[in-house]
This record gives sequence, C-alpha cells and structure tokens, in this order.
Amino acid sequence: MLTINQRKTVSSGPRIPRQRTEGTALVRRSWVVSPNLTGPRQARYIARQQLAEWRLHEHADTAELLVSELVTNAITHGEGPITLSLRSQHGRLRCEVTDSYADLPQLRPTSPDCESGRGMQLVDMLARRWGVRCSEHHKTVWFELATCTAQERCL
Repeated sequence: MLTINQRKTVSSGPRIPRQRTEGTALVRRSWVVSPNLTGPRQARYIARQQLAEWRLHEHADTAELLVSELVTNAITHGEGPITLSLRSQHGRLRCEVTDSYADLPQLRPTSPDCESGRGMQLVDMLARRWGVRCSEHHKTVWFELATCTAQERCL
C-alpha cells in the first residue's frame, strides 16, 4: 500500500520541494501541483527546471510532454490534490503523478477525428516503461525515461 500525506494545494506557484537524499546525490523531489488549468503549465516548468538542475537537458522535452499529459489526466479525470514527483537514479528518470481518484488510465483506440484520448498513447510510445500504483485512497501513474546508455557512467 502506498502512503502519501495529503498536502495543502497552492495555486500561486510551485511549492518548495521536499527532498530525500542518499549520500550526497539527490534522489527525489516532490511538489504539489495546482488541480486546475494552470497545473499542466506548472508541472512542465517544474520538470524543465529540475532536469536542468540534474543536467538532463536532453530529456526535458519528452519529460515535459509526458508530465503534462499525466497532470492533465489527473485534472480532467481525477480529484483532490495532485503531487508530481521526479527521481533520477541509476540512469533512469522516474516521473510520478499522484491524485485521489481511483479510476485507472487506459490506452484507448482513437480515430483521426478524435480531439482527445491520445495522452496515454504518447506515454506508451515515448516512455521506457510506465505503470500505475494504487492504494485505498490514491493512484500514482508513473513513467520512466532512460537517461544514459550502457557506454555512459550512469549515476
């Protein structure tokens, strides 16, 4: 069971992130994202800034797009506070979006005339892998991007 403390949602901008460290390397950061129309923009900004800090600039466009899709889904189909968590470790970037709505995301077929419904298809195509963790009160949708090749030293 995943346990997440509910935190107060702020709409004025990103909250100061919580940090968890392992030795001297930063492992994870989390933010509460506004559960309204500014949420996806806020999440994109957070992702780009954090990836720049971690020197993962080349992965920022893909991470921004996929984070935006997951936050949009949480706002459109979910309820309650939304938490964005980013973790970079061992050559992987893991992005998680948590909300308090139980319905799971679905890959659905779309036609060229559909105006929506492609978000999880993008996640499925661009992420190295993705999934969902559920508990009694929360759902976390996550994806991973590879951030180094086998020839590079992965931190």
